[in-house]
Amino acid sequence: MNTGELVAYARLSATVENESSEYTAAVVTGFLNDAMRVYFEPIVETARSGFWLHSLTRALAPGNPYVRLHPRACALEQIDLRQGSGDWHALTEALESELQDWPQRAYSWPQVYVVRGNTILLQPAATADDLQLRAKCTIRPSQLVTEQTAGRVTAVDVNTRTITVNALPVDGVTNATIGGALVIDVIEPRGYFELSLFDAPAAVMSSTTLLVDPGPSLSRIEVGDYVRAAGQTDWPQLPESFHSVLADAAAITICRQRDMYDRASELAATASAAAQRMQGQLTPRTRAQNHRPLQHSWGR
Repeated sequence: MNTGELVAYARLSATVENESSEYTAAVVTGFLNDAMRVYFEPIVETARSGFWLHSLTRALAPGNPYVRLHPRACALEQIDLRQGSGDWHALTEALESELQDWPQRAYSWPQVYVVRGNTILLQPAATADDLQLRAKCTIRPSQLVTEQTAGRVTAVDVNTRTITVNALPVDGVTNATIGGALVIDVIEPRGYFELSLFDAPAAVMSSTTLLVDPGPSLSRIEVGDYVRAAGQTDWPQLPESFHSVLADAAAITICRQRDMYDRASELAATASAAAQRMQGQLTPRTRAQNHRPLQHSWGR
């Protein structure tokens, strides 16, 4: 379901007329976004199954042990380091009590890290040049905005780093067609509705072409995906079978505001049962018997 269909479904579940002046499309869309955060974001964050998982890479500043996580990151999976274009090496997470063991040792690379809120503390701070850090994070879902047909990908060229669309999409916040330098997402409008490209700096080159800055991989983008301003989507980033449940969850708030407590309790029970089903579906997404971890023998 896209945003318009979800709004209509939520109104139906809460027995609200489509022409309601109190529960406008914008108000119901806000309830949908709240329901996503309350009911579904914790499930994905806890499952840690690779759903909503993205890699964020940045250069390390020598002598600075602090790295801020992306504001849309809700769970950290792994930290890797590399020098130049070399191989990536996984960094070990440490306890706060273990940090005292590291400052006295002379390493040019960080050896461990701890997470303090939305900041990664590396220990010791990097002194080597050209070090890069890759953080694999679960990303919070994009906010639902008014649906549109523009932004459909008709071609993608990973060599020239260009994305061709049927028409430039509208920014759902400013209500203006995107232009100039901006940050974009690309979303798959089917299946699990995952992001094919996340928070990528880009520039509008023509009425149908965008040029993506070096760095983010375009290999996951397919014809039929949709370009959107970063953090915006027409479809909830959930398996399609749970879209109606999101609408029911949004309708709970409406029912409570209208003193329809029995209906709200009924919808809450449905949403809770669906949340458990989704957690079972995501954890794990690939089942393997007697799985043996991969063994690595790299060195620096």
